[in-house]
Amino acid sequence: MPLLYLDTSALVKRYKREKGSDVIGSLFERKSRADRVVVSFLVVIEVTGAASRLRQKGILGDEEASELLTASTGTWRKK
Repeated sequence: MPLLYLDTSALVKRYKREKGSDVIGSLFERKSRADRVVVSFLVVIEVTGAASRLRQKGILGDEEASELLTASTGTWRKK
């Protein structure tokens, strides 16, 4: 069972298109049910700030920001 460790910037790349987003996307495309995604508990704090800033700037919509916050707490949705 492989573990995929994502830091805050990697997690944000899943929801905000930028350099490296394609790598993160391919990791999730190849991820099986047995694979586990691991994040630091600090990700919740960091992602909350990032999602808020990106939403205020209009880079992320409300739904994308909500999905990013949900992902930071470990509740993953297939995207």
